[in-house]
Amino acid sequence: MSVEEAHVVMQRHRHCGADTCSRKRAAFCVLIEAGHAVPDIRAERYLAAAADRLT
Repeated sequence: MSVEEAHVVMQRHRHCGADTCSRKRAAFCVLIEAGHAVPDIRAERYLAAAADRLT
């Protein structure tokens, strides 16, 4: 997914939680890797917990 697509996904899925919405979680990860989003420590724990539940 491109950075531009990730921005659109984040907007379209704004009411979803990253722990329950795989599209939003993937978009958020793309934005983090691209330096377009900087999660705080709470978001890092939140995403790690969501990833653990999916594996």
